[in-house]
Amino acid sequence: MAYDAARRQVVLFGGLDVSQFPLGDTWTWDGAAWTERHPSDAPSPRYGAHIAYDAARREVVLFGGSSGGDETWAWNGSNWTKRTPPVSPEPLIDAAMAYDAARREVVLFGDSDTGIPGDTWIWNGVTWEDRSPDLSPALRYGPDLAYDVARQQVVLFGSNLEIEETWVWDGANWTQLHPSSSPPGQDDPTMSYDLARQRVVLFGGCCPSDDTWLWDGTSWIRRVPSNSPPGRFGHTMAYDAARRVTVLFGGTAGLFEVFDDTWILRNGSWQQVG
Repeated sequence: MAYDAARRQVVLFGGLDVSQFPLGDTWTWDGAAWTERHPSDAPSPRYGAHIAYDAARREVVLFGGSSGGDETWAWNGSNWTKRTPPVSPEPLIDAAMAYDAARREVVLFGDSDTGIPGDTWIWNGVTWEDRSPDLSPALRYGPDLAYDVARQQVVLFGSNLEIEETWVWDGANWTQLHPSSSPPGQDDPTMSYDLARQRVVLFGGCCPSDDTWLWDGTSWIRRVPSNSPPGRFGHTMAYDAARRVTVLFGGTAGLFEVFDDTWILRNGSWQQVG
């Protein structure tokens, strides 16, 4: 899920239904309701495809997923267009993506569906570039990325139950940070950047968690709001800049326990909407 700043709406594509079948539908959120879109062309049904809004080119970029191979697609607000870059990453499922505004490029990090570790890749609107930094986070499944506007760096967190690592990307290299407090290691947490409060928001993870954490550039701070979404993983989240709220949708708490609810985080409090 990603916030399309040009059209002031959140964009959602694909996922899994309650029977674990891949979905291929496109939806947009305007702050009040979801609207299903019916583009003339679209990626095939898939799960595990991540998307990010490319502000430099005013489009949402999608890569990979369960049936996507090494496909790259772009959403312009009305239709999907398949791109044909000369170079692409390995096929990826559950890779993490974020737009690096300081360097005007999309950053991708993750492991491949073939089990081969993926590197750090950059999308510049025309092709993918393997950056191959000297130091990189170890191979992991289900991390997430968020761009920290205040500190002009991409933040990575999440992996598995044994790893509680926080890394930041400055456009050239990864640096591991060692905060005094940290969320527990977990698969499939989701992060987004709260522009109004200048904090990265992390929610949930496997198996399942209902924790809310904030990253201020130095430490992770656990929040305990009076109301929270039920614990989940595999959900998706984006910051809606037009309405100054973090939007959360879907996820699962385990086999056949699937959520189709929408929540917003405003002023430190979660509220179910829609």
